[in-house]
Amino acid sequence: EVNYGDFINLCRKGLPVSIIKLDNEYYNISCVLYEDIDTENYKFLCTVNNKRFRSLETLKNYKFNGKKLNEYNKIIIMEIDNHDPKDFY
Repeated sequence: EVNYGDFINLCRKGLPVSIIKLDNEYYNISCVLYEDIDTENYKFLCTVNNKRFRSLETLKNYKFNGKKLNEYNKIIIMEIDNHDPKDFY
């Protein structure tokens, strides 16, 4: 269980395919930093339930069951890359 700030920091470090729980809903989520070949800038590619976003800001503003991530009191990380989250970080 993590708060919003800690979860965003995990995303910035790189979050492999994971399962999170927000209230009673489960979501597949991942965040990867990649280099954009055209601009040679680094960007985030975030995925939530097979929807892709090209920035971490878009993920922050994504509505999970009608609420943004920062509106949840807790984010429960159920699994990271098919492992216990405590084993990953």
